[in-house]
Amino acid sequence: MNVSLKWLGTLVDIKGFKPEDMAEVLTCDGIPVEHVIHPAPGIKGVVTGKILKVEKKASGCSASFGMPAGRGAG
Repeated sequence: MNVSLKWLGTLVDIKGFKPEDMAEVLTCDGIPVEHVIHPAPGIKGVVTGKILKVEKKASGCSASFGMPAGRGAG
């Protein structure tokens, strides 16, 4: 069974625990953890956007983009 830390955090306070430490604690308490997966560990600087308006013209769309993590305005 796969369990996300985000989901687990809705049930118990796991702030301050590294995923590997959580795996060790769970295994010692009788809940075996086979492995810890870090999805997309190398991805950084992702910017998300929202399409605000689409026009039928060839050049037509308007979008809004957020700032990459760690790059606040100013």
